[in-house]
Amino acid sequence: MKGPKIDLRKSLGLLSVVILFLGLCGLTYFQTNPDPLPVNIRSDCTVDWTERRAPIDGEVVWNPPGDGHVYSVDFNNKGRSPFPVNPIPAGTPEPVQGTTFCSRTSVYVNWPTDFCKFPYSVFKDGKFCKDPGVRVIPPNSITFVPLLLAVGLLGIASYFAFRIFVRNRTSPRNASKSGVA
Repeated sequence: MKGPKIDLRKSLGLLSVVILFLGLCGLTYFQTNPDPLPVNIRSDCTVDWTERRAPIDGEVVWNPPGDGHVYSVDFNNKGRSPFPVNPIPAGTPEPVQGTTFCSRTSVYVNWPTDFCKFPYSVFKDGKFCKDPGVRVIPPNSITFVPLLLAVGLLGIASYFAFRIFVRNRTSPRNASKSGVA
């Protein structure tokens, strides 16, 4: 029984197109949010978000009220800060990086727990004010779905390319050409 004749070059071309598609999907997965998420500090040291939810690779900026005082935020909880800088001066956007227990891979499991909640203190002219907190959440699911789809398509394409390769190597037609009968 003969199977359909499959051209290996066409199959590899199709596989290349699939890999290119996956690469483009990966670019959308690793894009960051274009605008920093604002948290407005009021002159009485309260903030407009009691708990700001920020995706990993997004940015957060604490906006001062403009009353002539210097404001900053400090993640003073034993070195656990999702930001690369601590303390953070108000008005400076900072990227959310996460921590060991709240990383890009573990945030999907841990974000409802306290591993991804980071309390911080607001300071006004260097004096303590409030502690509202930041909770790190997964990136937008719309950008994560193409990555899962891309990995699935790559797996399927790899499986079929392998099957074609094995079938072409072991077909009776190729065996007779090599002198093995």
